[in-house]
Order: sequence, then C-alpha cells, then structure tokens
Amino acid sequence: MKYQQNLVVIGAGAGGLVSAYIASAVKSNVTLIEASFMGGDCLNYGCVPSKTLIHIAQQVKESIDVYNQGIVKQPPDIDVDFKQVMNKVKQAIAQIHPKDSVERYRSLGVNVIKGRAIIMSPNSVKVVDVDGEGGEKGEQIITCKKIIIATGARPRIVEIKGLDSKYIYTSENIWKIETLPKKMLIIGSGSIACELGQAFNRLGSKVSILARSSRILCKEDKDASTVIDQTLVDEGVKIYKQCKNIQANNNLITFKANDIEHILEFDTVLMAAGKTGNSQNLGLDNTNIQTDGQNYITVNDYNQTSQKSIYAVGDITGGLQYTHTAAHAAWYSTINSLFGSFKRFKQNNNNIPFAIFTQPQLAKIGLSEKQIIERNIKFDCTVLPINENDKMVCNQQQNGLIKLWSEKGTDKVLGVVIVGDQASELMPQWVWLMKQKQGLNTMLAMPHIYPSYNEINKAIAGKWKLKQTQNPKTQFILSIVKWMFDFSIK
Repeated sequence: MKYQQNLVVIGAGAGGLVSAYIASAVKSNVTLIEASFMGGDCLNYGCVPSKTLIHIAQQVKESIDVYNQGIVKQPPDIDVDFKQVMNKVKQAIAQIHPKDSVERYRSLGVNVIKGRAIIMSPNSVKVVDVDGEGGEKGEQIITCKKIIIATGARPRIVEIKGLDSKYIYTSENIWKIETLPKKMLIIGSGSIACELGQAFNRLGSKVSILARSSRILCKEDKDASTVIDQTLVDEGVKIYKQCKNIQANNNLITFKANDIEHILEFDTVLMAAGKTGNSQNLGLDNTNIQTDGQNYITVNDYNQTSQKSIYAVGDITGGLQYTHTAAHAAWYSTINSLFGSFKRFKQNNNNIPFAIFTQPQLAKIGLSEKQIIERNIKFDCTVLPINENDKMVCNQQQNGLIKLWSEKGTDKVLGVVIVGDQASELMPQWVWLMKQKQGLNTMLAMPHIYPSYNEINKAIAGKWKLKQTQNPKTQFILSIVKWMFDFSIK
C-alpha cells in the first residue's frame, strides 16, 4: 500500500515539535497537526509564562530585601501594577513564539495543518475543522506509515462540594486574570502549587496551600522538600497538610487539616492537583491502544503503543511531565518510528534532570533514596549545606543543601538533589558525569572557577572522598604511608 506521508505527528507541543523537526531533518515526509496553539503547554500555559511571573516576583522580593537588610534607608513603595506584570508575561510568549510557529515549521519542510486529528485506523488520520483559504472549515484524510501522538495533558479538576466554577482557575487559564487575587487558595502541593503560590504571594496575594499529604512536594526527598516548605512559610504562605472534608460555600471554604477545622475566605482557587492525559476524542477506539485510569497512553521502552504503527511521546504518556523530557523522548519516538525496522533504541530516563523553580530551586537527577533501597543497592549518602559554597554566601543565598547518593565502595553516582539558588544550573555537570559513566573521582579532578556556584558539586565530591578514608582498608594503607614519611625524616 502507498501512503501519503511517512509520519503524522498529532500535537505541536514540545514532544510533537521536536518529533516533526527530526523527521523533517532526516528528509521524511511528515505532517504536524495542531488543534490549538503551536508551542503547546510549555509556551502558552506552562514554562514560559510561569517562569516570567516567577522572575518578576523575585525582583519584587529583592527590592524589599535590600530595605530589610538595612542597605537602603527608605522603604520601597511596593505597589505592583498587575496588568504590567501580565503584559510582561505576554511579551515573553510573543518573543519566543516564532521558534514554534507554523511559518517556521513549514519553512523546515513540515506539512503543518491546523485542525483536530482523529485516528481512523493504524495508518490513517482524519483532520477536521481545518482552516481553509477563505476561512471555511473542511476536513481531510491522511494516510501514513506511522503516527506519533503528542497531545499532552491537562490540569485535573478536583471536585469540591459547593465550589462555584467562577472561582476556579488552572495553570492553563490563570494567565487570563487581569487583577491580582487578594486571597488565593491553591488545591495541591506539587511543583505548580509551590512555584505559583510563592510567586503570587510575593506579588501581594495572600496565598493558602491545601495539601492532601503530610508534606508539600511529597514525591521529592524529605530534607529537600522541608527547605522549600519552611521558605514558603517564612515568606507568609499558609500551608495546610493532610486536608480532607473540603467544602465551599460562596467564597468560604471549610476543611480539616491534621484533624483541626479551618475556615478560609478566598476570591480565587487555583487547581494544581495533578494532570490527566489528553487521549479522549482522538479516535483511539479505532485502534487497540491502551490507556490507564488517568487517560495516559501506555508505551513500551521504545515509546511504541500497543498498536505497533503508533507511538506516543511527552505528557500523554504520564511519567516525568517536563518539556525537556518530552523533547528527549521525541528523538526515540521519531527514530524508532521511521527506522525501527532496521534498528530500535530503548529510551533511557536514568540521566534526565528536572527542577522546581521555587526560590530556592529544587533540582534532581537519578534515583531517590527510596528507589535505591527498593532496588537493594548498598549506598552512601553525603549531605552538604549550600552555605559551604563561598559564592552562595557572597550572594546571600545560604538557604539549601546538596545531597548525594553513591554506590557503596565505588565512586558511582546514583542520585543527586540540590536545593539552592539556581540549582537547575548546577545539574549539567551531574548529567555529563552520569551519562559518561564517570564517577566522583572525575568530579574531583575537574577544575572549577572560584567563586562559582558549581564549586558545590566538587565540594560534596570532596566530602564523599574524605568519608572514604575512614574505612579500615584505607586507614591501613595510610598508616603505612605515615610510617614511610616518618622514617624519611629520621
């Protein structure tokens, strides 16, 4: 059978854009279908707007800090122009948009269609609501050898009895508000809740976070999440844990936190309690593709679905839902879909870092302590306060730590978590080290600029090395060395 295209990619977020880019670069005939905005979640609702807001909020806090530290004599007149804040957010999106635009991808040789995709069979896709030249809507069917689904995920709405939908916002539509919320209630305690909660608090909102678990960022290392928790509390964010029996009545919410009754007033509710996959209305009933209870598509190690000709990439597959993770997975999905009959590549997620962009940031790579224990790996754990770094002291950023897990008896790195200023920028050294199968001795042998944040990476390697000298075998060797030195000067 002859096909119109080698590959059809559904969704123009990070996973879909990179898939289409790679497919075009290797000279395949590729069609990219997007029903909404090019750039997907990251550009329009996620990374770009949130990090812009976080940066502005950090600037506001710094202007207050210089007065509190006695550096300036007059208190700053902090009156945030929220419309201007949101304009800056829109400007950032607009400036980055051309990189993800229809025009750019068409110039790269990608056949971009704006419309809604429905999979009709393992080798055909119908596109409906296609914009025509005269503005009319049409539809078309594309036959193809392979399909990549990259439709992402959307925020999950928690049902709260009595809560009027007019108060509810998510990470997708919070960017449409025109006035700064006075009293923001956040349902959830993950990365989005903590990032946006801190940012809106710094801009002047009174923020309350309702966590169902016993701590915020409950999937992260406890020592690391505790630093973020204490920082938010110190800045004025109210955090309620083990929340249950949540009900609303007009603009009041009642709930139990640690079995204590609370009543809070709010004018805005931000739902930040996880996501669900955008797999509905895709025509999956026309295939044997399997999904889980959260509407995520199940894939194997090659990013292949249960339908052999169809692959999935990015947030739609669940797991680590980050832009760079989707882009990383896109290489495997695209190469395996186009060249899998010759050679296939298993995706390796072991060396993928991620960060939570609170202040201080939390960045992580590799296994957690819980995962290490579950795998029955013997390990050493080394911890160093972030203020052991001179540059952190100079910059008055002394809040945080670096924590390292290494395989016992070797210098192999199993996992690293860093909480500190610009922690995300400290990750590339660990990515390289783990990717190249190098160890802590290699880190120690690398010269680092003084003073720089990156020195903390070498410092913890040094602390690990010092601990190794305490074992009996090393102590025996050192005793012989000491005897040799003592003998040489007698």
